[in-house]
Amino acid sequence: MKNVHVCFVWHMHQPYYTDPIAGTASMPWVRLHATKAYFDMAYLLEKFPAVKATFNFTPSLLLQLQEIGNGTVRDLFLERAQRPAAELTPEEQAFLIRHFFSANWATMVRPFARYHELLVKRGT
Repeated sequence: MKNVHVCFVWHMHQPYYTDPIAGTASMPWVRLHATKAYFDMAYLLEKFPAVKATFNFTPSLLLQLQEIGNGTVRDLFLERAQRPAAELTPEEQAFLIRHFFSANWATMVRPFARYHELLVKRGT
């Protein structure tokens, strides 16, 4: 059998979520993907040096990673998630209830009993 040469190409992109006037990220996806998916892929590739891969990062994604890294953009999702529940204002509680289930329910909510229980309590 003839050898087949394969190169994996990953195209990493995110829309520009930064609100330049407020200095905040309107969605948490850049941070969330950076701390899980992007890091995990590079880590796995490091474990298999014979595997060839190309990572393509769009300019808007690189800019947002830089903004998050140097602290010029605030992540309201992270700030609210880090606050003790007892200290959240009613508006912040509503924000969490509205936004913190924006994930694939079948694969990212239901497998976690307490998270799924909160989704059911919130209503779908």
